[in-house]
Amino acid sequence: MRCVLLLMGASAGLGCVSDRGCPAPGPHEGDPAVWLWDGTQNEAPGCAEDRDVLWDGWLKGSSTAPESPTFARACAGVVRDDIPDGYTLCVIPTEVPEICWEGYEDRSIYVEEDGEEHVMCCTPAGNPPMVIPQSYGACTT
Repeated sequence: MRCVLLLMGASAGLGCVSDRGCPAPGPHEGDPAVWLWDGTQNEAPGCAEDRDVLWDGWLKGSSTAPESPTFARACAGVVRDDIPDGYTLCVIPTEVPEICWEGYEDRSIYVEEDGEEHVMCCTPAGNPPMVIPQSYGACTT
């Protein structure tokens, strides 16, 4: 593996790229994702762009009252850099559940009314989503 200097906009960092041209690990543009809306249950809108509701829940350990501001609606979405206003782009963690992808470090657990838990790794508030273009490609042999 050789390391190269990656420059993205105004930020710079070190990254390692394999000799086979594999993309950096993480969600790629167009991959399935969750568009997460949060607020109170009483104010929850339908999903943007007529997307399906995947689940409704509350932050783990918080109040489940309809007026609780810890309510969240997960909508079926895709990874892209222009998600609808009022939503946060989230993905599931890496294979190791405790680890979120770079750019998706806001990790939260939501619990549905029936007790089912969902671990989400989301783009931190105020930060644009980190999207790896699909054209960055798959690994070549």
